[in-house]
Amino acid sequence: MKVVWAGLGGFSILFMVTAYLLMMPLNQLIQAGSGEEWKQLITGFKEETREISRQYGYYDWEAMDLLPGEMPVVYFNQADPAWGSCLYDTRRVKKQTIRSGGCGPTSLAIVYSSLKQEVMTPEDMADFAMEHGYCAAPQGSYRSLFTSGAEQLGLTCFYAGENLETALSYLSEDCLIVSLMGPGIFCDGGHFVVIRGVTEDGKLLLADCWNAANNDKGWEINTIAQNLKTDGGGCLWVLGLQKGE
Repeated sequence: MKVVWAGLGGFSILFMVTAYLLMMPLNQLIQAGSGEEWKQLITGFKEETREISRQYGYYDWEAMDLLPGEMPVVYFNQADPAWGSCLYDTRRVKKQTIRSGGCGPTSLAIVYSSLKQEVMTPEDMADFAMEHGYCAAPQGSYRSLFTSGAEQLGLTCFYAGENLETALSYLSEDCLIVSLMGPGIFCDGGHFVVIRGVTEDGKLLLADCWNAANNDKGWEINTIAQNLKTDGGGCLWVLGLQKGE
């Protein structure tokens, strides 16, 4: 047991050093050496280690070619008394409500109402999801709600899998991102939230249909990355009005 922990400790130290080098501004690193050769060495090191680091939920904002900006959204909360108690369940014995399992249709209602010229409430979207087979009671919604479901509603979808950097690059093209969060600071099991922007200093802005307090702060990119539900099923969908790649 001691050998195992020693190995993990050594890896942790190596990873922390790597992360430290990745987070340091390039000009600071260049000052430690001299000439174009040194610059190329450091740049090459950062490129080679970036993909490895991302496996552990690390993104380097300074190295990401992203434009800051914010998409204004029409916000809905799934617990709103106007629709929170509405049933969102296609089983014979119906128990799931929009409040208890409707983060999927509520998030899509936010996206649809923000991008289109008309409003669909969470109740409207829940009815749509149940009618077209996207309700997965008692476990919320199927992920296909944001692919074929969104396209049925006239939106376009680019499926970004688990690549947060790729998904974020579309925010500057009048798109919104639906992200599926896993167990952690947002939920105990699974929860859909909308990413609506990036601040000047690289913080992410959310539209969380369950906890409105999460919408009033900027989130570290790596905090979001580490809380994505990366279970092999994909967790990021870019939704817009223009035909995606």
